[in-house]
Amino acid sequence: MGNEKYVPENVVTVRFHSSVREVKYKFCRCTKLKKVIMNEGLQRIPSTSFTNCVALEEVVIPSTLRWIGDSAFNNCYQLKKLVLNEGLLQLGAWTFGGCSSLECITIPSTVMIVQD
Repeated sequence: MGNEKYVPENVVTVRFHSSVREVKYKFCRCTKLKKVIMNEGLQRIPSTSFTNCVALEEVVIPSTLRWIGDSAFNNCYQLKKLVLNEGLLQLGAWTFGGCSSLECITIPSTVMIVQD
C-alpha cells in the first residue's frame, strides 16, 4: 500500500486520457465523485480502485476492458446502472458489493471467471 497514489478527495468528474491502459490511482477517498468516463484502450481496473465512492452515479466502461479486480466498485451506493461490454474476461470478488442502488448490470458472455 505504500506506493499507492490517491486522487484528491474533492474530484467530481474524471475522464481518462486516451493513453491509459490500467487505472493507476485509487479513487477510494473521492466521496464526491459522481461520474467516471474511461477511455477506449483501458484494459484493467485493479482491486479497490473505486471502493467507497459513495456519490458515484455513472461509469462509462470501454469495450477494451478485460479485467476488473476485487472490490473495484464496492460500496458505490449511488451507482444505478452499469453496462459491461463483450470482451470482458474476469470480474473479481465483491466487485459490486454494497452497491445497494444497482438496478441493472449486464454481464457479457465473454466473462470466463467470476470470483466469489
